[in-house]
Amino acid sequence: MPKTEEIRVILERLETHNFHAQVRWEYAVDNNGERTEERVVRDIFFINKAQIRIGRRFVSGFIYETDAMFNVNELRLPLSSMIGITNTGNSFPLAYCYISDHNRVSKVLRIRRPSTY
Repeated sequence: MPKTEEIRVILERLETHNFHAQVRWEYAVDNNGERTEERVVRDIFFINKAQIRIGRRFVSGFIYETDAMFNVNELRLPLSSMIGITNTGNSFPLAYCYISDHNRVSKVLRIRRPSTY
């Protein structure tokens, strides 16, 4: 199955389970620095309504933790999770993101906070 088809299947499954999903694509560049017609997935961000609700209640725009798992899928995209902490000290999964570059985790998750939903 081509990667674009795999991405479509992932998005359909997420939406079937009531997740809001966003994909960030970039155009590939050839050896001469010219943009090609091929698009490459950079990030797949997903969150559900319950996570949005609890995130709005307990997580400010800058207080959360992130962690990433590597080599867990055929697309070779690390899975990063954003963890929120309630006022009683309990943690909860706030959002998830497949990322193409683990150095960009905090930037991606800062941009796509639950407050944007």
